[in-house]
Amino acid sequence: MSNIPKKYADIVQAWKETPLDCAEDMLSIFVIAHIYRVLKLGPNQVEKSGLGKGTGLIPDGLIYADENRDKAPVIVAEYKKRIPELATADEATFMQLCLQEKSLYREALGYRDNNPKNNGIRQYLDNSNEKIEKNRLAYYGLVFNGDFFQIWRRVDGLILPLTPLQRMTEETIPLLIQQLEHCLKSPRKGLVVSNWNRKGGVGKTTNTINVGAALALEKKKVLLIDWDTQNDLARNLLPSWEAKEQKEDFWSKCLDKLYNKLDSEAKEILKENTENLEFCLEGNKKRTFSLDVLSAEEKWLNLFQANDSLTEKRKVEFMQKAIHLLAFDYDYIFIDTSPNSDIWTRSMLFCIDALLIPADLSIKALHHAVEVHDITIKEVREGKKINKNLYFSPWNLGVAYSNCAEELKPNSQLEKIISKQLKKQEFQGYICQTNLKVYNQAKVAEAEHLPVICWEKSKSASLFQELAKEVFLSHHFITN
Repeated sequence: MSNIPKKYADIVQAWKETPLDCAEDMLSIFVIAHIYRVLKLGPNQVEKSGLGKGTGLIPDGLIYADENRDKAPVIVAEYKKRIPELATADEATFMQLCLQEKSLYREALGYRDNNPKNNGIRQYLDNSNEKIEKNRLAYYGLVFNGDFFQIWRRVDGLILPLTPLQRMTEETIPLLIQQLEHCLKSPRKGLVVSNWNRKGGVGKTTNTINVGAALALEKKKVLLIDWDTQNDLARNLLPSWEAKEQKEDFWSKCLDKLYNKLDSEAKEILKENTENLEFCLEGNKKRTFSLDVLSAEEKWLNLFQANDSLTEKRKVEFMQKAIHLLAFDYDYIFIDTSPNSDIWTRSMLFCIDALLIPADLSIKALHHAVEVHDITIKEVREGKKINKNLYFSPWNLGVAYSNCAEELKPNSQLEKIISKQLKKQEFQGYICQTNLKVYNQAKVAEAEHLPVICWEKSKSASLFQELAKEVFLSHHFITN
């Protein structure tokens, strides 16, 4: 234990003394009380109480950012007993035991393999449950049993992992504390997302603009960032983009400030170059929404990429920091990049929390979508793990069928071909139920430099609103 920082020594010692068959309520005495102490939680920051009258939802703990309980808790916790089978298992067996049906881990998440009335994180963070009092709905969820732990995150209706499932060891105990500290300091950090596929022409920019606009129409604060050297996002939304000439490479200027640890000045540069766009709905001028857009000209994006004064790794790290600075001012940030593997795409992959993968109904697009899910995402997570990142995103929100000539009908010939392809590639991810068909109104909107959401009653607008609701606003539990 000599290599463990003194701050964590008491927790490590208490954990080592915890019986391998420790009951759930005894975990509080052996380990959890020590964790709360290291987090410096006051007596009124931790509460065990129900989430609303008649819900039957009584988590093992609600953790608040401070002593003021008028605000919603930051973390809701679900604890499970310790069992020798898990505690003594080798690494491979440990994960198998956690992920199998009727496991303690699945119980903690709220799966009902054993008991139809079992509740866990997916129930405690469910924003669609009208009986949960709004001031009891947490932003994060913790599952813990003394051998496994994992933190989950809620953004509106979306519930996704903040961290992977982790095993409790001397080495990971400090990581658990750091992750919990991150949650307590960042309850309202915006979700950073990209609509991205390695194949071009699948609607990624159109989806970025209109899913973002659909969320903005729901009073969410949304930032769209254009990291594509083709500048399609900027051209679609900014009528004066072609005539505009940026006089400086503001991303390099921002990076220089970050390099010199002048974070507030770096953020100010980004805010100065962000354009706020106001839109009104066709036929209802009083109903408006706004989008913020941050875009740099192609020449500056290329110049930044060619700059060899910093390694690519350092550039990506500084871009992560820049996006982190902006994330506290927005509910959602969408980053648009090219399908190419350039510095901007690699930066995007390391900056985002989640991917929404657009794919038309071609076999080629589906092939690339599955590769993004199975290979690209895992490679990025491993890269973050190597760099000792506190959380190992991105997570796949689903594959969204886009640019569809017609609706994909069940049992149709095309549906059977697609199902066969997905089965062949052993795809285990989520397929969005909303299919984005192509309508002329979307082309009209593009020509008018407007999101199609401005024509709220159009079929195109309805589809983007349905997708935003399905993925972000309604109860949506992501596990992979």
